[in-house]
Amino acid sequence: VRLVMSTSTVDPFASLRRHANVNRDEQKHINAILSALTEVIKEKGSQPTPTAYFALLTTSLIDGRQKTLDETTAILKLLSVVLPHVSDAVLRTKYSVFANILLQMIEKNLPLPALLKPIILITGRIIKSQDHRIPWAQQPNLMSLYQSMLGLSLDSRPKIRNTAQEALVIIGSTGGEGIKKQISPSTQQVCEQIFLQANSNDFQNATHLISALKKFLPYLSDDTVFSISISMLTLISKIRDSILTGNVFECFSELFASAGPSHEILDKIYERILKVKTPQKDIPTLIAHGRIVTDGLLKLKSTKHIVDVFTAMFQLLKTEDPKLGQETAENLKEMIIEFVDKKLVDQISSDSSLVPVSVLQQIISILEGSLTYAYQAQWGRILLLIASLFKKLGTESSELLDGLLKQLAELHESKEFSYPDQLEAALGTAVASIGPEKFLEILPLNLDGINHPKRLWVLHLIRKYVQGADLSFFTRELIPLATALRENGDASNLRHSNQIWDLFPTFCGQPLPSLAENFQHAAKPLGLALTEHEESRMPICLGLTRVITETKKMIDEGRVISKRKQKQKQKEKDDARNQEAFGSCLSDKVELTHEEATNILKSLALYSKNFLPCLFNLLAPTPIHQRPTILRAVEAYVSISDASLVNTFFKSVATKLLEATTTKEEAVEMDEEMEEDEGKKNKKAKSPRTDKTHFLTDLAVAFVEYLEPSTVNFLYKIIKPFLDPKNEDKTLEKKGYKVLNRICELHPDFVRNNITELKEMLINTLMTSSSAAKKIRLKCLGYILDNLPKSAITQQVDILGEVIMCVKETNAKARSAAYDVLVQVAYLMSSREEHSQDSMELADNLKEFFTILIAGLAGTTPHMISASIEALSRITYEFKDSELLSDPKYADQFLNTMIVLFNTNSKEITKSLLGFCKVAMTALPPQVIRKNLPKLMKGLGHWATESKNRFRAIIKHILERCIKKCGYEPVERLFPSEHHKLLAKIKKVKEKEIKKKMEKRDNKEKKDKNKAYEKMMFEEDKDYSAKSKEKEKKKKNNEDLLLQEDFEQVVDFLDPRSINRVKSADSTKKQKPDYFPVNSQGKIVITDKDNKKSKRNKSDNMDTGVLKDDFVEDEKKDKTEKTENSSGKRKRFDFDQDDRKQNKFGKKSQKNLPKKQRSEPVHSGQQYTSKKAKGDVLRPGKLEPYAYIPLQPKFLNKRQKSQSIKQFKPYTKKNK
Repeated sequence: VRLVMSTSTVDPFASLRRHANVNRDEQKHINAILSALTEVIKEKGSQPTPTAYFALLTTSLIDGRQKTLDETTAILKLLSVVLPHVSDAVLRTKYSVFANILLQMIEKNLPLPALLKPIILITGRIIKSQDHRIPWAQQPNLMSLYQSMLGLSLDSRPKIRNTAQEALVIIGSTGGEGIKKQISPSTQQVCEQIFLQANSNDFQNATHLISALKKFLPYLSDDTVFSISISMLTLISKIRDSILTGNVFECFSELFASAGPSHEILDKIYERILKVKTPQKDIPTLIAHGRIVTDGLLKLKSTKHIVDVFTAMFQLLKTEDPKLGQETAENLKEMIIEFVDKKLVDQISSDSSLVPVSVLQQIISILEGSLTYAYQAQWGRILLLIASLFKKLGTESSELLDGLLKQLAELHESKEFSYPDQLEAALGTAVASIGPEKFLEILPLNLDGINHPKRLWVLHLIRKYVQGADLSFFTRELIPLATALRENGDASNLRHSNQIWDLFPTFCGQPLPSLAENFQHAAKPLGLALTEHEESRMPICLGLTRVITETKKMIDEGRVISKRKQKQKQKEKDDARNQEAFGSCLSDKVELTHEEATNILKSLALYSKNFLPCLFNLLAPTPIHQRPTILRAVEAYVSISDASLVNTFFKSVATKLLEATTTKEEAVEMDEEMEEDEGKKNKKAKSPRTDKTHFLTDLAVAFVEYLEPSTVNFLYKIIKPFLDPKNEDKTLEKKGYKVLNRICELHPDFVRNNITELKEMLINTLMTSSSAAKKIRLKCLGYILDNLPKSAITQQVDILGEVIMCVKETNAKARSAAYDVLVQVAYLMSSREEHSQDSMELADNLKEFFTILIAGLAGTTPHMISASIEALSRITYEFKDSELLSDPKYADQFLNTMIVLFNTNSKEITKSLLGFCKVAMTALPPQVIRKNLPKLMKGLGHWATESKNRFRAIIKHILERCIKKCGYEPVERLFPSEHHKLLAKIKKVKEKEIKKKMEKRDNKEKKDKNKAYEKMMFEEDKDYSAKSKEKEKKKKNNEDLLLQEDFEQVVDFLDPRSINRVKSADSTKKQKPDYFPVNSQGKIVITDKDNKKSKRNKSDNMDTGVLKDDFVEDEKKDKTEKTENSSGKRKRFDFDQDDRKQNKFGKKSQKNLPKKQRSEPVHSGQQYTSKKAKGDVLRPGKLEPYAYIPLQPKFLNKRQKSQSIKQFKPYTKKNK
């Protein structure tokens, strides 16, 4: 004990101490006792260890002093917390003390859950600490304590029951055969007794026991586990209840997931589970049974039941229930992934007549028979299962699943198939698994279309799902096919040829080890296709680029494997018996050794001297939008070519480029002659020589990275004339800057050696360069800044002019580049002293940079001033946390300088200044904002009166930030009074937001409190809550079902078709009644839409009494409508109102109609029409006859004149 007290430093009450300030009586008692115990331990000179706390708590519990309920509860809770941290040896010494006390407490405090919960936890820990090698019969009260835990695990109170189940897990987790022998007999006896007593009317205790066994069953002995399992299976066969059955199956799932019972016992239990018959209409039970069958099969890893289970479970896919179909498909997929391996393939004999059909063949046969109409509702999920089987079998799929693949092809060719996406996924997985070659052997293209339909969709599948394939097949089969189709000359065949060539990038998507050898045979046909067939050039260039870049990336990223790892993988591959998964799905990543990847690049580089000239020659005839693809192929091939060969080719390119630029005068004369010959139509077209200069310049970019330093200088001299702003070809200028940018990026030594010349060149062409080259020029400036010495501050300042002006460019990328350069210069200037770390020196350097930018505010044009303001805004935001801007004195001067600009009349300057104010609200100290608030409000008020309100939104945003910084009253006092409405609106919106936020928080707190209270007071039994809800749902569904009546025919309830008459109760409300309305005398009222054209006999007319009654009813109706109008406004009468009320019987509401189709609220006067003669009549209780049509502006529209005249025709006479 002393050893434990001296070495244990764990604080078991850390969580209690963290919640010491909780205002609850129970927590207060616990904290008070804990504080007292800690003081007593410290007074004795001991350390507050778990053992010390345990000794004092035990003494307090058995001292015989009368204690209150709160004190006893606090002591027991502290004991339950500290016991897990006390050693078993200490607890064994105190067992005799605890045994009798715990039994007495359990019997005495059964009605008190607050006391009973810690007692249960203490009991579980005490039982676990004992030496279970000694029989429990020799240890007094130990079996009684355990049996009390079993009894409490069946308690009707959920919290007590859950705590007792937790204690049982604590006892069982002791481990060893000793504890199993002690607890298994009594547990088995209790379980069999409870299950035997259960019946269909009362099985509550059985449900509670099963809930306890979910976690406790694996800790029992094998014989006990088997016996209890048989009892549970007998129970669910006796009591047909879906919830009880689901709990039993969940218990078995936990059992199979554990490591407790032996494999033999689990196998016996699994065989009994397979014999359980579940009702076909009980969907939850079917789902639970399918899950446990799958879990058990995966646990046992035995194939002797796989066929029976797969067959039985596949029959469930005939259901139309989506949930059952989804769960069943997931179970079947797990079986395929787990059990389909090399062993099953080896069982397939070449002569199937001599041996029984293998497991894999039976699974394939089941899947082949699943594409019938019996499984139509689950075809989508079955197709995904087929895709899983294709992926698992890999290359073996071509021999085993060829029949299934042909079935899928037939479904694809039928246009009425309901699951096209899942079908395409299955076929795509197949082609990715077995490869395009074997796939096309089973499903040929049939491009002739003579005996079979064309399968062009196969080309789409290959292009979409295959990432890398054997290039020899493409060279041997597909290239000759594409050539033959092209030679045919038909338009459709030409299109098919192009589709075949589009597959070449797919074959090159992932480099395979065989590519090094296969490319030797593919090089010649690829070269011929490049030169002769225009349509094949882009796919070939894409394929070459992809295979080179992907192989280089694998080497650079270290995705190639070493020789040692290669040998290990080869050994695993050869040992097929130990290999669970096999086959290679071509969609997976292929691993290459470093040697294989290097050989691929070498084999490609051997043909550099052939492909590079061919690609060079393609640039001229290729359209401009396709040239980047060729240039990327050139750059990729240059990256793997020999350095001497690269220099040779570059010299040739440079020579041609130099020739094209030195004969400028001749080029101009040729351009003029061409323009005179071709006329005005081609004046804007580029001349051949100009176009040649452009693509040669682009070609030079591909060589820059791999050039020697001397060659780089030569290239710079060639492109230097292109950078002259006097050059009229602005496109050539932009391309020249691209070359320069590439040189600066990849050759920093060249930049350092020529930095003065480069800087002067860029500064001298500051104002005259084209706007298209701004972005690239700024990138060049960034590279120059990286190579400048930090002390060269003047060189950095000289280039700021163009950068500041570029922040106003319309191109977003150019603006972003300008801001990046500004920030780069700021950081360089703030830390230009290489060995200085003084914060004051850094602040002075940054201050100097701000001074340079502020000098731009004295510019002569609003554009320059606006650009300077935006540059200052960006730098202010970047250095908002710096010491310079944190200094109130400097920040005050800086802000004063900027606010003065509000006096300008330029809207461009004002717009930039308002943007700066937004940044200042965040970046500058609050005291500086408050000090300059009067000037700021005056400036904002000056522009708030701007006529077109261009800046109203941004001024409102600035005012919101000012109110947040300085308060509402100072802002209101200083802001012009004519704009106080704007401030009032801001305040109102803010108050609404705060109020809404507070209400949301209060509602959440109330809701949480109500939930906590309901959970405490009305917590349901979780084992029966689901059952009661399901019963209520079934009851509700039955109540909501009605039988549709037919007054003409008698319903035959024995007829199966009578189920079609069952409908929902709510549906009757939405159906239009099939009877005519009647008046007060019971007569049918038939409404006539056109009273003027209808001619009625005198005998059909109602008498005056009836008319009077009808009008009285109409008057009452009008009164009720007035009372329903709660808004208090006058409601205009609408004669179409009755028709619109019929919307509830299925007509569309006019709110959903377009504006032009809505009927206008008019009073046509038709209710005053006489039914016996022409003219109007007085109606009782009504006004004098009148017609009302609201005048609307659309009546004045000349285009709607005819419609307006038609609307007024019934009420006006035409003048003759």
